[in-house]
Amino acid sequence: MNFSKTLVVAAAAAAVFNAGGVLAMPLGSVSGAVEFKLSGVTTEFFTQANTNESTWGVGNITQITTPTSAGATALWNSGEGGDYLGYMLYGIADLSSSGASPNLNLYNVGATGTGCGLLCNSIYIDLFKRATTPSWTTPSLRSGPGGGYNAYPGVSTPSLWLRLQLIPGIVANDTSTIGIDEGTTATLAQTLTALTLPASGGGTFYANVIGGSAMSSYNTNGFTTLLSTSADMYGIFDLRNNTTGAAATCNPISTDCFFGLIRDPVSANAIPEPASIALLGLGLLAMGGASLGHRRQS
Repeated sequence: MNFSKTLVVAAAAAAVFNAGGVLAMPLGSVSGAVEFKLSGVTTEFFTQANTNESTWGVGNITQITTPTSAGATALWNSGEGGDYLGYMLYGIADLSSSGASPNLNLYNVGATGTGCGLLCNSIYIDLFKRATTPSWTTPSLRSGPGGGYNAYPGVSTPSLWLRLQLIPGIVANDTSTIGIDEGTTATLAQTLTALTLPASGGGTFYANVIGGSAMSSYNTNGFTTLLSTSADMYGIFDLRNNTTGAAATCNPISTDCFFGLIRDPVSANAIPEPASIALLGLGLLAMGGASLGHRRQS
């Protein structure tokens, strides 16, 4: 037996399958129709000064999965390959509202004002590739050292992995019901129990990838919006009250805590990075070569 060849084969197999036989791979090798499973928090406090921003949040990507008829199959888990993904959601401003609790319709657009600089007029979700688990405690850290409009210590790093810009198309036309912003189309649509946090409900959006080191892998225009335009990603999320229940982290209630909990997937289409394709091909070739050698020996 060629021991060195056996090690190569084992390493190649580990890159494709985990111990449980479920498809697993490095972050850069993820491809196809995928869903980003997210978990995080949101608040209406410590919003950006000199803007009309109403809400922002932070969190982490727990998994990247691929949908199957039997349910989601994990492609990448947080921490796999030594990589973690933190995210920051920011620049949310209110456009209009309608309906009555528990089915209040809230429509949002990008914040404006001198405090958001070049990032005004849009809602963004920044994903950061990290070497440690993303962590957050209180909203006030946004205004402390390492924080800012698109930065939160423990979540953001200098390594921007993806920048998502929410785009019109989640509603088919102007949804303004309050007599202002006529002609403006919402980029985030929510149905909530209340117009201010804490609240429960959910939301939807379309987004394009406009930056980050993994931009080329996700800029695929895989979705069609209600305005018949293309989008790279489609998001749907749940919002829950974070001030009640045994698991509440905002109890007692304080302005310096996150009132909302966010979860659920963002769908996308992914193309693996060229280097990852080459590594995967070499691994499969190594396994095929070892199998052929074994048959010849037999």
